Amino acid sequence: MNDATFSELDAKLDELTRKLGSFASLHTSSTLTSAQTTEFTKLDERARQLQARLRVKLDNAHGVDWELLKLELQNDLVLLTNSFRHWAEHLDKRFNKTQ
Repeated sequence: MNDATFSELDAKLDELTRKLGSFASLHTSSTLTSAQTTEFTKLDERARQLQARLRVKLDNAHGVDWELLKLELQNDLVLLTNSFRHWAEHLDKRFNKTQ
């Protein structure tokens, strides 16, 4: 893999970290059920584990690595899931304000 690819992956990981941080602040600002909080905590931990595995793979990568590609895909899916969840929560908040 070239340096540009590593830079892109680092940027994605940094974006995931930023989103997880902003998502954590959402936990405290909203009223979530304990089941939702537990589920969000599990998802956050899974994302952190994925990020750690991806960083290890990036540090040790020499050429194309199928495990690395799999981790990149999982990371992208986590980012998409978080974006969708954020959008759904935004819609919920707007809906709750109109009631």
